[in-house]
Amino acid sequence: MTRADFKAWTDVTSGSRLSWRIDTSRWNRNRELLFYLGDEDGKFIWLYHDGMLHAGIYEGATPSLMEATFQPKFTKRFVTREDAYKRVVECGGIQFVCQQLVDSVA
Repeated sequence: MTRADFKAWTDVTSGSRLSWRIDTSRWNRNRELLFYLGDEDGKFIWLYHDGMLHAGIYEGATPSLMEATFQPKFTKRFVTREDAYKRVVECGGIQFVCQQLVDSVA
């Protein structure tokens, strides 16, 4: 990773210590929803195409989030990804939904 790549990563994640962020590279590449809260270490929620949901903690996300070690603490397969996302919203509440809307527009 170049110095410019590292700066881009730190610019993107600088606000993630305070609010949930979505990893747009995962979305653009695989249409997976990966939300994270933290910087080098933190929490994550990962929703796959098939309705699988993992939530837990990650460590060592430097130089990028995909370098982290993900440790699921909760795993469940829902009928659809939409069902899994509804469950995340139920647990996270309106603040989580609003933050995702703001982040997707920004």
